[in-house]
Amino acid sequence: MRLRRTLVGYASYLLFLIPLGYAEIFGWLDVGWGGLALFAGGATLINLCWMLLIVSGANRRLRDPSMTFAQIAVSIIFAFTVFAHAGAAKGVLLLLFFIGMFFGVFRLATRQFLLLAALTGAAYLAYIAIAYYGKPFDEAFQLELLRFLTLETVLFWLSFLGGYVARLRQTLHERNADLERALAAASESARRDSLTDVFNRRHIDKLLAAERERVLRYGGEFSLIILDLDNFKQINDAFGHAVGDDVLRGFVARVMKSIRTPDVMGERPGEGIVGRYGGEDFLLLLPNTALAGAARCAERIRAAVERTPILTSKSDIELTVSAGVTEYRAQESLDTLVERADQALYDAKRAGRNRIQVA
Repeated sequence: MRLRRTLVGYASYLLFLIPLGYAEIFGWLDVGWGGLALFAGGATLINLCWMLLIVSGANRRLRDPSMTFAQIAVSIIFAFTVFAHAGAAKGVLLLLFFIGMFFGVFRLATRQFLLLAALTGAAYLAYIAIAYYGKPFDEAFQLELLRFLTLETVLFWLSFLGGYVARLRQTLHERNADLERALAAASESARRDSLTDVFNRRHIDKLLAAERERVLRYGGEFSLIILDLDNFKQINDAFGHAVGDDVLRGFVARVMKSIRTPDVMGERPGEGIVGRYGGEDFLLLLPNTALAGAARCAERIRAAVERTPILTSKSDIELTVSAGVTEYRAQESLDTLVERADQALYDAKRAGRNRIQVA
């Protein structure tokens, strides 16, 4: 974008050679064709420098990577170079200053516009003082002052208009950024269980499908664990659902801590592969993990839950968990895989709870 903007600025220099050439034909310029060639060459050289700074990335080390203020300041210098030798064409060539200032709407604030306008006015007054030193304040002098007042009036007006446009652009940029963050938050919220902040069933099903597709295409392995909190209904009945929610959150915290090990890999280890599959049922997807590694992971979780009571708003709750563990078999459906893990979980429940069952 910055490179295209600089190219547009360079094109503006070159396009202005048309009215300058026209003025030279009729003798309204004092620089001659050689002076116009120097103007074109100087414009090419300075814009080539801007482009090299952008292409090389050196501009990113500057406070203003767009170099807008610097480019406009240089364009004003070029404009004065021609304007000082414009002769009868001075009135028309005032547009050189306006065109340069218009580029400020991409970046500059009102105070920067005003600074450029003040610098331009000071340079113009210096030119008048030098050009008319020792000369009578005749009609030519009065006409020069009229050009000065016209230029400064328009630049002053342009400063506030350009600043207003720049503020609109900045506001739009900020609102777009806010919208992107809101959409990202909404997208993340749609994937998460609101209570435990792990993935919800809909998203964990998508991850399962993606993992199965990966294994079918590239080979490899993955395993599945279904966890169920033992006697969770009794906790809700005895202490209320608020305590039950505390238990669920405390359980998830233990799961997250237990799976942050090298034998468990996922989108984000310890977070990206855990999902709430039902009320007190949780599913762990373990990419690149064979059955033996999944069994060790399930046992680590079971032991961590049994070892440390969960602190709630009413009481410390002792909790146990049962788990069914299985590994994906080539070409089988996800329904078959989940059903096998679920059956292993029920086997663990029937065997007395607080245990894992490997299928």
